[in-house]
Amino acid sequence: HPLEITPYHVRGRSDKPYRTGSNRIGSRGASIIKLGGLYVLLGADTMYRMGCASEDTFAAVSERLHGPYSRRYLLIPHVGRATLIQGPDRELYAFFSGCGSYSVVENSPAMVRCVVEGRGFVRPDANAIFENGPVGRLQPAADFSIRDPQICLAQDGRYYLTGTSNRPNGNFWEGNDELHVWSSHDLRNWSHIGKVWDLHIDGTWQNAIRPSPCLWAPEIAFIRGTFWIPYSL
Repeated sequence: HPLEITPYHVRGRSDKPYRTGSNRIGSRGASIIKLGGLYVLLGADTMYRMGCASEDTFAAVSERLHGPYSRRYLLIPHVGRATLIQGPDRELYAFFSGCGSYSVVENSPAMVRCVVEGRGFVRPDANAIFENGPVGRLQPAADFSIRDPQICLAQDGRYYLTGTSNRPNGNFWEGNDELHVWSSHDLRNWSHIGKVWDLHIDGTWQNAIRPSPCLWAPEIAFIRGTFWIPYSL
């Protein structure tokens, strides 16, 4: 039977509860392990995000064996049933068999070291590759953190990039009150131009919208010799 579990609010890395969504964790291949006072329930489910059937393994957590459980999160893509177990080196490992042609270990037993990030978030080793094709081989284009990137080409022949910054507090969701811009001549090597606007230093009416507004999803355009950066709060 599909693993239909009541959603449960459990605090994560940001010390804020998960948002609850679908009650579904998986439809087959259930396994469970207790980690740090929380039960981690795994279940496999068939998705069609690749244009064909792709079986992925999801996880959800609860303080009690019988739930209620949190909203599921993706643990490992292109995997059928997976089992978490602690190895002789006291590290956490996921054992599985690759499912589908996109898996790099299709129909073969495999294992990957996992880490626990925050309370209840199990993640595979960052260096592990699970998917064939260019997506599985993607590497960052730069060494800085950014979300919602947006880019334009200016008259000087250089590319200019902005986006949601995690500065100054290293958090995209609160306390990010600075607009930053980077530039590049080849889309590969980026230089930090600097902070071009600060909400609390340069803002006026913007600071009265809510107690702690965030600068999100800025865009950059070069129009008639001037850079324009619209943003949302």
